[in-house]
Amino acid sequence: MTSPTLTAQDLWPLARKLDAQERIRLVRLLLVTSSRVRSDADAYEATPPGDHEFSSDEEGALAWEGEGWEEFYASR
Repeated sequence: MTSPTLTAQDLWPLARKLDAQERIRLVRLLLVTSSRVRSDADAYEATPPGDHEFSSDEEGALAWEGEGWEEFYASR
């Protein structure tokens, strides 16, 4: 069974609920998916990482201790 095809008119009530910044983001995403060239560079241009994505907060996911990794270093 195939799912029904959505139209832009079907999505319009949801798009109207977005704030201006999210509407711009949606337009960029649509342009990237509609373009002929689909690359990582296009995707990042359309939706660059937000400030929170690569936070330098020590409590964040990217924070890690530099000690204890000696056993994983390759010998030279």
